Amino acid sequence: GHVPILIASKGLLNERMGHTEMSVFLTKIANIANVTTICEMLDPFNYKALSYEDACKYAHDNNIVILESKDLIAYANNINT
Repeated sequence: GHVPILIASKGLLNERMGHTEMSVFLTKIANIANVTTICEMLDPFNYKALSYEDACKYAHDNNIVILESKDLIAYANNINT
């Protein structure tokens, strides 16, 4: 495997609404170091990206919170106004 290095846009969600920017935005509002690790969940049978429904089921079964991008963007817009 490999671990690519990602750099968030300086303006974060004001410039780009990607996974990298969202993960760094979370560190900013949590007031922790701006370092994150993100990964894509894969389907164990076809090795393609896990569907949203299957990701939600996995999260529920494993007591993991899922944050949706629309909620992060709405929060960012709310604190920036």
